[in-house]
Amino acid sequence: MNNLDFLQNVKFSKRKISKKGSKSITKGSKKIKLSSKSKSKKIRKNIVSNLNSNNAEENVMNTINGSDKVDFNAIIRNCVKNKELKQVYKQSGNNKFAPKYATREEYDNSFTSIEQFSKKFIPAQLKTIDTIVFNENNDGYFAGAIAYHALKELGAEIKKIVKIKPNQAYKPDKDFDRNSSVIFVDVDFSEFSLKYMLDYCKYMIVIDDHEPRMKHENFYSSWVPSKGKNDHSACACTWKFFYPREHVPFVISYVDSSDTKLFLPWVSYGSKFSEAMGFRYTHSRGPEMRGKIASGQVFEELWDIIMQSNVNDLITFGHYYFEVTEKLKEQIAVNAQIRDFQGYKVGVLNFRSPALTKKVGRQICTNLKGKIDFAVLWGWEYTLNCYGITLINDHQKTSTKVDEIGKKLAAIGGHYKGGGGREDEYNLYWPKDNKRDIWDLFEKQLI
Repeated sequence: MNNLDFLQNVKFSKRKISKKGSKSITKGSKKIKLSSKSKSKKIRKNIVSNLNSNNAEENVMNTINGSDKVDFNAIIRNCVKNKELKQVYKQSGNNKFAPKYATREEYDNSFTSIEQFSKKFIPAQLKTIDTIVFNENNDGYFAGAIAYHALKELGAEIKKIVKIKPNQAYKPDKDFDRNSSVIFVDVDFSEFSLKYMLDYCKYMIVIDDHEPRMKHENFYSSWVPSKGKNDHSACACTWKFFYPREHVPFVISYVDSSDTKLFLPWVSYGSKFSEAMGFRYTHSRGPEMRGKIASGQVFEELWDIIMQSNVNDLITFGHYYFEVTEKLKEQIAVNAQIRDFQGYKVGVLNFRSPALTKKVGRQICTNLKGKIDFAVLWGWEYTLNCYGITLINDHQKTSTKVDEIGKKLAAIGGHYKGGGGREDEYNLYWPKDNKRDIWDLFEKQLI
């Protein structure tokens, strides 16, 4: 009997209320009478006792902070682990969803360049690394987890773990000490930042999937200039860097397929897997998560996920997270207004949220299609004492390239955090002082 089978054996009839205030329910063929005062308590007790007795070995009941709570994760995990969740893509004329690799073997054999790169380094070199810097997206988190686990296996002492936003003007002064030995994964730095860090760090390695800004023997990127895109995600490359003879784990292939649009045939509902990881890790920025990052606990948790051979539970969680965010984005996006912005018509909204900014921005573009060039979302960043601004388009080939606009504005604003992003989404920081404010972007032509 799985976790919810006992519920299928409980048939609730229509409740009949007598004049004396009693109610009855039917369990199978047996009728149980309950007083109106005790019915809720007894029903809850019955369900919890069933859960506890039938699933003790499945860890359904957990003791958390000294009190018993239902482990809903275990319930869902055990219910869906043997289900076949197969996604079927509708093929179009341009074969948009055709898988890039037909088999696991073909996929595993496509990492020649990163495997060759890994041969440059010996364990003694890698053992000296004491700092990990990773991007704050799913790809970056998993790449960081792989690097953390592999380096610990080699005997490295990790003193600092740093999560960063995409930022081509990044300077590490406030994040880790000079003369640290650092591995950077899934980062997108300008040539200026890379040269700065080569001087700042004692030793550094970069494993990335963005277009490289400069060449160096210790820098690797899966970017293919002739294709104008990357072949593999940073986390898949990080795996093959540390474990070149091992197959890419099932979970990492999920991240790789989603990040690089590989449409791998064994990956189903990758977007829902990404949604679950985003809610549980990537978009979590509170004190608890900051503590987990600093201690390395978050990487230990992600390593356990990497070792899973089944992600049905995460797909299921992601499905319901997706339903919630879809409703929220619609409710929020309707508040956008059309304004002028540096020679463009934009849909603007004073709103920023890690899990929703991109979705709300895309929804604004949809709501105001034909009336705006792109969306602008902004908010005050108290920790940085500046404005945070996101420029986002509708992700079409004919869309305005917002990164070109963002780079110019970031340079004019001059905030030390700068900015970073892609053609369809760009994040930058804008100062507030005696000379500049957010309204200048809407009222003055600066570029």
